[in-house]
Amino acid sequence: LNTAYSDALGVGTFTPEEVRALDQARVAVDGLARKLVQDTALDFMECRSAVFLLCAEQVEGHALAPLRKMGFVRTLVARALAEVAVFMRNGVTLVEVENVGPPYFLGNQVPWEDLLLLHVVCQAIREAHPTGLRMGVHVLSGDEVEALPIAIAAKACFVRSESTVFSGHRPEGRVPNRGNLAKFFFYRNYLHARLGVADPAHRRWPQVWSDLQKKHTVFDSELLPLDRWLENISFVKIEGVIITGSATGVSAEEEDLKKTRQAIDKVRAETEAWSQGKLSPFIPLITGSGSNFEVYARYADFVITGTTLKQGLFWENPVSEANVAATVVRLAEAARKAAATTAS
Repeated sequence: LNTAYSDALGVGTFTPEEVRALDQARVAVDGLARKLVQDTALDFMECRSAVFLLCAEQVEGHALAPLRKMGFVRTLVARALAEVAVFMRNGVTLVEVENVGPPYFLGNQVPWEDLLLLHVVCQAIREAHPTGLRMGVHVLSGDEVEALPIAIAAKACFVRSESTVFSGHRPEGRVPNRGNLAKFFFYRNYLHARLGVADPAHRRWPQVWSDLQKKHTVFDSELLPLDRWLENISFVKIEGVIITGSATGVSAEEEDLKKTRQAIDKVRAETEAWSQGKLSPFIPLITGSGSNFEVYARYADFVITGTTLKQGLFWENPVSEANVAATVVRLAEAARKAAATTAS
């Protein structure tokens, strides 16, 4: 949005000719979403990107094909493919794709072009890596419901969510939570069914991984104890728990990770007991910021890290292959030490 920054980062923006094509694409997909509302009586204006799945042919012709010809879109796609190639060369086979670069819009106020561009990028990554690469999708800020169709189309395994538990205050405003987790589960089941997936067991992807006390977010005093959040893991059926530090690049506190690990293990044991073994949920613990890998390895199942991998250790910069290689070595050594400590 801030073109001084996008120019400095080598991304650029649209030309006067391209903006007219963007207008046409926006009108086309918005019309398709409003037609879905009429045809289904569901509020697809809260999940506008459903048209990427349910009206795929029209979206391709009226929006995606014109977008792929635009210079700044080609730059974004090329950068994404180059960075994924770096990760794959260094043994990183799970990536999160997101619309990096604040300030952000909130919830389903995210412009159509953000959703379309993320869809184009995710499609390009999946076409380049049909197997061997797992992917997550994140639409900032707080737009996990509209990330869902993009993730399904890209065969992603998770969507990162900032607003499926409690609301908080971010620089862009109060993060809206109006039954977001329920909406996510509903649309996930519904969209898979509309796509012809008969077995409900095959409609349970992508998972939603929920941030608890998300970085760059201020919460009401009653929500400051992490226990308030952890006691809701079972209640709202959270599928993955992300713990972050207070800001980008800041590591999560070890005490928070320890508490979360204990809470997740307790939920699994209690669920196995009341379901008489019919349910044994694997709820991953994910760290969402920082690079204290030696601590993370003792508690976390996955690590989301960006700043550590970037040129100059600035999170909006392109990926540095040297930093990726060094981080992979650190993670492997941290995992080895954690395993040895557990075994002893």
